[in-house]
Amino acid sequence: MKKQPSKLERRFMPSLKLDLKMKLSILLFFVSLLTLQANETYSQQTKVTIDVNNVTVNQFLDEIESNTDFRFIYKIVDIDLNRTISVTAKKEAISSVLNRVFNETMTRYNIIKNRIYLTKKEKRKKQEEDESLNTVIEQKVTVSGTVKDENGVPLPGANIIEKGTSNGSQTDFDGNFSVDVSSGSAILVVSYIGYVTKEVPVNNQSTLNIVMAEDSAKLDEVVVVGYGTQRAKDVTGSVVQVTSKDFVKGANTNALQLLDGKASGVQISQASSAPGGRVDIKVRGVSSINGGNGILVVVDGVPNGNVDALGPDDIESINILKDASASAIYGARAANGVVLITTKRGRKGALEVSYSNYVAFQDVAKRIDMLNGREYMETLNALDFESDPNNATDPNYEPLYSDTQIQAVGEGFNWQDQIFRSGLIHNHQLSLSGGGEKATYYASVNYLDNKGVLRNTGEKRYNARVNVNVTPTDKLDIKLNLNVNRTNTDLMPLGTNSISGSVAAALLFDPTLDAQLNDQGRYKLNPFIQVENPEAIMQGFDQNRARTEILGNARIQYEILDGLKAGLHLGTRITARKFDSYQNRWTQQGLGSEGIGRVQNNDNTYGIAEYTLAYEKEFGDHEIKALGGITYEKFVNEEVDAEASGFLSDVNGVDFFEAANPERFNTETDKTQRTFRSYLARLNYTYKDKYLLTVNYRADGASVFSETNKTSVFPSVSLGWQIASEPFMESQNLFNELKFRAGYGEIGNSAINNFETLSTFEVGSNAVLGEQVLTGAIPSRIPNQNLVWETTKEVNLGLDFTLLDYRLSGSIEYYVRNTEDQLFQRPVPRSSGFGSFRQNFGNVRNKGLELSLSSQNIVKDDFSWQTDITFSTLKNEVTEVPDFIGGQVTGGGGFAFAGDFWVVKEGEAMASFFGYQIDGIYSTQAEVDAANATFTDGSARAGLGHPIVADINGDNRIDEDDRVVLGKPFPDYNFGINNRFQYKNFTLDVYVVGVQGIDAFNNLIAESFYPIDPDRNKLASYYLNRWTPDNPNAPYPSMVEPGRYQDGRKVNKWTVQDASYIRLKNVTLGYDTSIKSLGIDSASFFISLENFLTITDFDGFDPDANSSSNSASTARRGTYGDYPLAKTVRIGARFNL
Repeated sequence: MKKQPSKLERRFMPSLKLDLKMKLSILLFFVSLLTLQANETYSQQTKVTIDVNNVTVNQFLDEIESNTDFRFIYKIVDIDLNRTISVTAKKEAISSVLNRVFNETMTRYNIIKNRIYLTKKEKRKKQEEDESLNTVIEQKVTVSGTVKDENGVPLPGANIIEKGTSNGSQTDFDGNFSVDVSSGSAILVVSYIGYVTKEVPVNNQSTLNIVMAEDSAKLDEVVVVGYGTQRAKDVTGSVVQVTSKDFVKGANTNALQLLDGKASGVQISQASSAPGGRVDIKVRGVSSINGGNGILVVVDGVPNGNVDALGPDDIESINILKDASASAIYGARAANGVVLITTKRGRKGALEVSYSNYVAFQDVAKRIDMLNGREYMETLNALDFESDPNNATDPNYEPLYSDTQIQAVGEGFNWQDQIFRSGLIHNHQLSLSGGGEKATYYASVNYLDNKGVLRNTGEKRYNARVNVNVTPTDKLDIKLNLNVNRTNTDLMPLGTNSISGSVAAALLFDPTLDAQLNDQGRYKLNPFIQVENPEAIMQGFDQNRARTEILGNARIQYEILDGLKAGLHLGTRITARKFDSYQNRWTQQGLGSEGIGRVQNNDNTYGIAEYTLAYEKEFGDHEIKALGGITYEKFVNEEVDAEASGFLSDVNGVDFFEAANPERFNTETDKTQRTFRSYLARLNYTYKDKYLLTVNYRADGASVFSETNKTSVFPSVSLGWQIASEPFMESQNLFNELKFRAGYGEIGNSAINNFETLSTFEVGSNAVLGEQVLTGAIPSRIPNQNLVWETTKEVNLGLDFTLLDYRLSGSIEYYVRNTEDQLFQRPVPRSSGFGSFRQNFGNVRNKGLELSLSSQNIVKDDFSWQTDITFSTLKNEVTEVPDFIGGQVTGGGGFAFAGDFWVVKEGEAMASFFGYQIDGIYSTQAEVDAANATFTDGSARAGLGHPIVADINGDNRIDEDDRVVLGKPFPDYNFGINNRFQYKNFTLDVYVVGVQGIDAFNNLIAESFYPIDPDRNKLASYYLNRWTPDNPNAPYPSMVEPGRYQDGRKVNKWTVQDASYIRLKNVTLGYDTSIKSLGIDSASFFISLENFLTITDFDGFDPDANSSSNSASTARRGTYGDYPLAKTVRIGARFNL
C-alpha cells in the first residue's frame, strides 16, 4: 500500500542464415546495448530554465511541473503556497533554483529522482545564551562525510541531526555534509524522505560515509488504460505508453505515424505514401482470416476514432493495449489491439500561447530502373530475333528497330521524371491554454498543405480543437472536448490498371515516345501495348476527396461519497465524405465513353452513451478499485453512388450530371445501421503495494447476430508481483524496480456483415408479364443463425525492470494468442441457388517475444546521450482450417491479373505467398530433352532459357498441386533504435527502423517476366541479365515469348520478393533558446532529414507499401504502381509566449 502525506495537494501523481540486412540489424541492436554507460540521477542531469515575476509559490510549482518531469509532493498545511516570489534561472540545477525560493523560509526540500518532497522545518529549540559567563564550554567534534543511496547516488538535502539535540545540518547538492557534535560518542540521526531513517554512531570518527536504504513506498507515473488511469507500477497487462516528447519526428499527417518503431509488438506500415494515404497498424500480427483485422482507436474515451482527423500536435500521449488481459474491457472490438489517444489539456495559470510551423521539401526517394529508350529498342530487337531460330539464317530478316532509329532515340523519354515532381509541405499550429481554479482550457487551430511528389496530388487539412475542464465544486468534474476537421485531397488514379493507373503507366509505357501531342492533337500511343499515355492520364483525370468530421464528447463525474464516483459519458462522431472523379476525353477510355463521371457521398454517424460507477478504498495493507458500467453505441451509414457517361462536354465534369446521356446513368443508394449494448466491470486489488490483481469483465451484445448468439462474454485476469519490494531483494544493488506480470484474457471480433443471420431479399432480374416489365426480388443469402463471435484467447507474461541506478529500464514480454471460430464460406450445392454460406470454423495462432529498452548512456552538464530500443518477433500460424474448403483457401486473383497469390493453409502463416518453386533455368539441350522425357504431357514447358519448375509431388506433371509456400507477409522481427545527443542548447536525434524476414508479391516483376503485352517496358536489371546462348549462366530466364512457359505461373520465387529493409527514418538537429526581447519565453528551431536512406533488396518504390488491398491491417501484401515514398527535408520552429 502506498504511503503518502495526509491530504496531498493535486500533485499526488503516481509519480540461421543471415543476409546483409539481418546482419546489419543485429549489429545495430547489439551496438546500442553495448554502449550503455553509467549515468547520474534525473535531478542532476536536468537543467531548469524559468523566468517568473510576482507569482505565488503555487504558480511557481506549476511552472516547474509543466516544463520538466519533476513532481512536487507536500502537505498543503506545511507550505505557504500564496507567498509571492520572482525567480529567473537559465539552465540551472533544480537545487539551485529551490535554494533561492525556499531559503530563509520554514520549507525544506528533498529530491528523489524526479520527485521533490517539500516539508516543514522543525523549529529548533533556541539554545540558552550566556547561561553563565563562567560556564565551561565543552569541546566540539567536527564530523564530515557523504550521504548516498544504495547505488552510490548522492542524496542532496538529507537531514543530519545529533540525537537528543536540535543540533544538525543538511547535505549539499553532492551529498556532502559537515556537522559539529558534542562528543565522539554522539549518534547522528539521518533522514531523507523516501528512505528509511538511520542512526549512525560517531565512534570518535571524523569522517562518515552513510548509505541510505530506499523506502519501498514511492509514487509512479500514470498511464491511461481502458476507462481510467493506473499507476504504472500497478499495471498488470501489456500496456505501452508513448508520450509527445517521444513521438516520431517528421512530417506526420496521421497519428499512427507517431508510433512507428516506438512500441514493441506494434508494426506501422505506410501502405500508401500519397497525401492522405492509408497507414496500417498491426498489434501482435493479425488474427482473423475473413473477418476484420482493424484495431480499435479510442480518442479521449470515444471509441472508433478516426486518426486521420486529428492534429498530431494536439496529442499528449498514445497508449497501446496489446494483450487480451489489458484490452478485454473493450470486448468485441479489441481482438486486434486497442490504441488510446489522449489529447492535450490546459493547466492552471496564465495564458500560454504556442505557435509552431515547418516547411518541408520532398522528392521521390527512389526511382525504378526501367529500360531506357536505347535499351528498350535493343531488347525488343533481341527478343524478336531469338523468337525464331530461322531468323539467324533468313537474309530478309529485318529488326524491329534500325540502328538509325536507335541512335536517334538515344536515352529516350523518362516517364517517371514526367509525372513526378518536388513537393512542398506547409504546416502551421497555434494553441492557447491556461485557466484558473475552477476551469482550464486548451484550444488549437492547425493548417496543413501537402503537395505530393506525384503531379496533381496533394492535401489541405484544417483542424480546430477545444478541450475544457470545469470543476465547479470539489465533487464535480466536467470535461468537454470538440474537434472539427476538414480535409480536401487531390488524387490521381493509382494501382494496377495501366490503362488508368498513373504510376503503372509511367513504368510500362514506351520510353521512345514523349509527352508531346501528335499531328492529330492527341497524346502519342504505341498500338502494340494496352497502356495509356501517362501524360494523357495526368491531363485526363480530375479526382477529389473531401471529408468533414466532427468529434465531440462530454464526461461528467460526481463524487457521491468518499471514494464513490458516478460518471456519465456522451460522445459522437459525424463524418461526411464525398468523392468525385471525372475522366475526360484526353484518355482513350474517356474519349470512347464521351467522359466518365462518378460521385459518391457517404454520411457516417456514431453515438455512444456510457454510465459508470467507480469506487476506491484503502484499508491497512489493502487497496481496491472497482468499476462498473453500461454502454450503448449506434452506427448509421448512408451512401449515394452515381455514375454517368456520354457527357456533352468535359467543361463542367461531375458538376453537371444533367449533361450526361440519361441512358448511361446509374445511381445506387444504401443505408445500414448496427448497435451495441455492453456491460463492463473491473476490479483492481493491491496488497502491501507489491501483490497486484486485475479482473476485467465485458458482456457485448451486437445487432448483427441472431437472438441465440447476440451476446457474448469476454473476461480477463492478470497478476503482478513487485519483486523488488521483497525483503530478499534488499541486499542486491542491481535492480531499482522489478515487476513480474502474468495475464489471460478473451476478446472478440464481431466483424460480420449486417443481415448474415437473417433472410433478406435483393433486386433480381426483370420479368415481362403481359406487356409490363416487372422487377423481381430474390433471396440475398442462406442465413446462418448459429454464427458466433470470433474469439481470441491470449496468455501474456511480462517482466518490467529498472536497474543500474535507473540508468537502464525496459520490459520483456512473451505472448501466445489463439483466435477461434474463424469465419469461412462453406460451399453448398448449386441447386440451393447459392454457392456458399458463412460458417464458423478454424483457428489462428500468433506468438512472439517483445523487448523495449531505454538507457541514459552519458549524462554531463553540457552533454548527454540517450538510447531507446524496441525489438519484437512474431510467428503467425494457421492451426486449423475446415475440411470443406479442401484444406486450404487461395485468393488474390483480382490483383493485377496475377492469379491467386496467397493461401490460407494449416501450418503456415496467414495469407502466405503461394506459387511455384523455380530450381534454375534450362541451359542445355540435354536438360530440355530429359525434362520432356519425364514430363511427357509437356507441362514442364521445357525449352532453352525457360525456368525449371519443381515437381513438388513427384507425379511427373507440373500443375497447381505443385504450388508451395514461397514466403509470408509477416516479419520475423522488427526494431526501432533512437539515439538522442544533447550538447548545451543543441539536440540531435537519429532514428533507425528495421523490418526483417518479410515478403511481398511484386507484380512489377511479374509484369516484366510475363507481360500482358510483349512491347511494354520492363525492369532493366532483369532483362539486361537474362539467359541467352551467350549468357548461359544468367540468373533469369530468356524472356523470349514467355507465354510459352508462363502457363499461369506468375507467382514464383522471382515474383515473391524479400521486402526486408533497414531505414534511416529521421535525423533531426534542434536548437533551443529564448528571445526575451521579443516577449518569447522559449523558442526551438530544427532541421530534419526523413527517409534519406533505405537498405533493401526490394525492387519497388517502397518495401513497406501495400497496394493489394484497400483494407487496413490486412495480411495480404502485394505491390504494383504504388505511390512512391518521399524523402524530405523539413525546417521548422516553435515559439512559446
